[in-house]
Amino acid sequence: MRNVVDPESGELDPDGTDLNNDDDPPPWKRTGKVVQTVGLGGVGVSVTLIVNAPPSAETHVALHTAYLSVVGLGLFTGMGLSFFSILMKGSPSVGWVQTRLMFFTLFFMAIACLLRLHLALPLADVMFGTISVLVVVGIMVIYLYIGRRWNLRRLRQA
Repeated sequence: MRNVVDPESGELDPDGTDLNNDDDPPPWKRTGKVVQTVGLGGVGVSVTLIVNAPPSAETHVALHTAYLSVVGLGLFTGMGLSFFSILMKGSPSVGWVQTRLMFFTLFFMAIACLLRLHLALPLADVMFGTISVLVVVGIMVIYLYIGRRWNLRRLRQA
């Protein structure tokens, strides 16, 4: 006997159609489901990093200033992402902006954590911090370039 009521059973409807015929939603709808989580998570991480700032501000003034600047950028990017997502609802262009803001929020959090690691560990060499920041910036540039090329290719096909 076929289970017509349960769509998760994978069985067929009596007329022979698949009960699980849900198409995948467009990417901007899938992005919209996680935007608030990423935005408010970025705000929470930023506030935590500001409150628990390392005490080495006197010895590494320039590095500490850069650290707090990146944490502030992450805080305001996360807040902007949350506000933008509340005010603007569902369209492909809104999904594009949300995707970029989520990426930058996570990018600023990664840079802040690297700078925090560099501030907290006294044995960490300046070269390690510089190389790690350059690697993360390089990954970001490559990601943006690939995303831009993919969007242009998709627009040309449409």
